[in-house]
Amino acid sequence: MRADLSRITRFAILAVVAAFALALSACGSDDSDAGSTSAGGSATAGDSAPAAGSKGTIGFSIPQGADPSLRLLDGGLKAEAAKQGLDVKTTDANLNVDKQLSDIDTFITQKMKAIVVWPLSSEAVQPALARAQAANIPIIAIYALTEGPYFTDLIIDGKGVGEDAAKYLAGAVGANGKVAAIFGPPQVDQFREIAEGFKAGAKTAGLDLVDSQVDAKIAPEGSADIMQTFKSKFGPSLKGVFVSYESGALAASAVREGDFQPKIVTYGGTDESLKGVESGQLTASVYQNVVLMGRIAGWAAGEAVDGGKIPEKLYITPPVLDKQGVEGYPTTDEQLTKEYDFKPVQEGGRWTMPLFLPEN
Repeated sequence: MRADLSRITRFAILAVVAAFALALSACGSDDSDAGSTSAGGSATAGDSAPAAGSKGTIGFSIPQGADPSLRLLDGGLKAEAAKQGLDVKTTDANLNVDKQLSDIDTFITQKMKAIVVWPLSSEAVQPALARAQAANIPIIAIYALTEGPYFTDLIIDGKGVGEDAAKYLAGAVGANGKVAAIFGPPQVDQFREIAEGFKAGAKTAGLDLVDSQVDAKIAPEGSADIMQTFKSKFGPSLKGVFVSYESGALAASAVREGDFQPKIVTYGGTDESLKGVESGQLTASVYQNVVLMGRIAGWAAGEAVDGGKIPEKLYITPPVLDKQGVEGYPTTDEQLTKEYDFKPVQEGGRWTMPLFLPEN
């Protein structure tokens, strides 16, 4: 941590980081498995036999089990899969591609009924997915950028997320406004796409992108350090900052003080993102609806196991929520049980799965 943080700023950052750490400790995870019993709770997934009456077990490989949004996605998947008569075993790649490949191979050996995977690298994961296909195990991908042997691929437009964030920030700070960005590690497909989209969107919107940095460990204190660097370099001339994950955005918001008050836009998925927008810590969030996304993945796995057929690509477009948009927006617990019609809709020549939108 940099030595030039003021006492007040340092206290604020530590408070944010402590809260983040507390949330993660509540989730719980070991080196190989991570699972959720509800949208907010968690339990370690084991190798126990499926419950009586179950259709079997599906495997779910996530990029990083410590990420609160992915924990919520896991909870949504488990809840919907249970309605389909399926158990779920979740493994944590912990940002390690080799670990993700090994986990998928283990799923194959364990003869999972289906595999759900959010790949760290869409290309690197293909050999393991080909082995799953050879074993007649259907694959539900989330955010896979390359063609593969998928039963279906839930596609979030990462570049669109970045572009939407830039467009909103341009409207908030005005033309030619000086902005900066904190991106996630580019070896993760989604973070790389979001960064590319934000840079392109900033140029199109007429923003002056004066700096961008990568928070390689996706750690709140890392984003706070980078924000402190922005503060030292640009001071009050910096009007806006985009942070590509919400806990980093909240930590960065603690660095603002005095005349250094850039507007912060993030890519979020938990209640903390909604609360941050509501309180004014964040100006807006491109909101993932991760619990609903997990439910959609669980529904798709059920269709695959039952021999059903759905479109091979299902597009998902997260809404941009500002202070007005978060009013009355469903919490993650509400998203877990809120009525949803699992029917793909054709829009603009492609199949989409609508997400929950602001009600006002």
